[in-house]
This record gives sequence, structure tokens and C-alpha cells, in this order.
Amino acid sequence: MPPIRPAPEKRQRVPSAYNRFIKEEIQRIKASNPDITHREAFSTAAKNWAHFPHIHFGLKLDGNKQGKLDQAFAGEGPHKAHGFY
Repeated sequence: MPPIRPAPEKRQRVPSAYNRFIKEEIQRIKASNPDITHREAFSTAAKNWAHFPHIHFGLKLDGNKQGKLDQAFAGEGPHKAHGFY
């Protein structure tokens, strides 16, 4: 019977843009709404990632798209008050 070797240590990966965004977004959402559950905050953060792709890449939008984005942040439309979506 061959000797049993311990499993090799796994290297810690560098967090992806999604990982960093979700972590920061959950903190932001919970800061503005402390009573929200982690599950709800995570769901909102994931929706924000999907609906606002420029946020995680730091992209600038042209004039027409910026107007629509400003409306979303102003609370117009079907967006949550403090969670973007």
C-alpha cells in the first residue's frame, strides 16, 4: 500500500473584478440598509453587476446613455431606492 500524501496547498487566486465588485457592493448596500439580509444584499449586488456593466470597468458613457443612467440613480423607474436595481 503506497503512503498517503497530504493534499498540496492550493494557491489563493487573485479576486476577479466580479468578486471585488460584489464584496464592495454588498458592503455599500448593507451600510445604506442595515436590516437587509445578506442573501437580499447579494441578490441586489448581482443584479447591479448585470444591469450596470460600466460600474465594474470604470467606463464612461456617451451623453444619451448617461441621461438614462442618471434617471435610474434618481429613483425613476423600477429601481430599488438604495440598491441601484
